[in-house]
Amino acid sequence: MKLVKLYTLRYAYRPDVLLKRVPYRDEHLKWVKQYLEEGKCLSVGTCNPPPSALSTKEDDGPTVPTGALFVFKDESSAQEYVRGDPYCAKAKDIVAAHTIEEWNTIEF
Repeated sequence: MKLVKLYTLRYAYRPDVLLKRVPYRDEHLKWVKQYLEEGKCLSVGTCNPPPSALSTKEDDGPTVPTGALFVFKDESSAQEYVRGDPYCAKAKDIVAAHTIEEWNTIEF
């Protein structure tokens, strides 16, 4: 068993993210792809709210993500990512807040 230190980056999106991200989305996705291909970022995905227990429809339209979660190999890569991500660097109204935290994982 081996302890492996990774870092998580969490974005909290503003409620109107689907509309606000449109002009920056392609550039943002290129930025994500670059970090994944370089091996600096290991995984990324959006965080979505749970389905409403009150909903009676099968499809209430697109789910609006509440944020995103990234896993990085090291803290400096996570910090560098935020500085260059168009959602943070160019658009000031998509990401309401972000946090970088150490994540201790175990390999067997």
